[in-house]
Amino acid sequence: MSKTDSKSAIQRGLLLYELISPIQKTAKQFHQELIDKGYKVSIRTVERDLARLVEVFPGQINHIRKFPPFGYKLRDAKKKSNMSANEAVSLLIAHEYLEPLIPRIVENLRFYLEEARATIKTDFSVNYRQWQKKIYVKNEGFQLMPNKIDLGVLSSIQSALFKGHCISAEYFSRAAQKIQKFSTLYPIGLVHTGRILYLVGSFDDGLKSLFYFPIQRFKSVRPTEEFNSLSNIDVKDLVKDGLLGFKHSEEMIKIKLKFNASTGFIFYETPISGSQVIKEDKKGYITLEDKVHDTFELRNWLCGFGENVEVLSPKSLRIEIKDKLMKAVNNYEN
Repeated sequence: MSKTDSKSAIQRGLLLYELISPIQKTAKQFHQELIDKGYKVSIRTVERDLARLVEVFPGQINHIRKFPPFGYKLRDAKKKSNMSANEAVSLLIAHEYLEPLIPRIVENLRFYLEEARATIKTDFSVNYRQWQKKIYVKNEGFQLMPNKIDLGVLSSIQSALFKGHCISAEYFSRAAQKIQKFSTLYPIGLVHTGRILYLVGSFDDGLKSLFYFPIQRFKSVRPTEEFNSLSNIDVKDLVKDGLLGFKHSEEMIKIKLKFNASTGFIFYETPISGSQVIKEDKKGYITLEDKVHDTFELRNWLCGFGENVEVLSPKSLRIEIKDKLMKAVNNYEN
């Protein structure tokens, strides 16, 4: 076979591969499609090409031989991803940890996941299968069991966010201890904190009244036909502004903290922000200064360090942390 003939055979094979779809077609139909595209080949040549494709892609192409008309189609409507073992294991790992944030309405992702699972089952992928046993993502702090999320609720929320629509919902209010009904909510985005998946949104179209509802407390959600005028807002901007930090006040505060050396050293490697100022004195204590959001989360974070930190300023925060720790001590005096 000449180089020209080889090149033509490769091009023809690639074209045939692209022509294979979830709908079954016979060799005769493929032959006619090639003729229509200007290829001068016999049906016998097309049959040989199709047979080679089945051999090369057995997990993707199905050769139907039981009942006439015999033909070819994609197996279970699989996507033709041609992914490598490296790509397959990367996709499966990413999906395992990001699954709550991946829109379920993108159903074609299922085909890629199936293809990824099939890919790493092959003999040459044994090391990649092992890789899944070598890594684990663990969030900081004491770990609770994951909350149970209604997948129908999550799918409806994702659909509304994806299409830019408002939602109606039934939500169990922990404060009111009853189910509240909302005819119109303006969803903005999903935020995963490691423990809880929140829906961030607004009760109105002017961002005057924001909410952050844990997904597990929704009893039902239905996308409406109403266009969501807040759909272009970046949810990261709201989180950066301390929305999920349970604000203590609207202002940012400048804090000055004193850590012992073993605890404070971590801030050299993982600073609070790029503007922090960190110093170490002759006694080995580390002093940290920065400007942060004034949140209840900040207070819980500081109390978590216990005796390893001292709040130097602001004075009001120092007194507040001292009072919290004194009340904690009182719990153990009886």
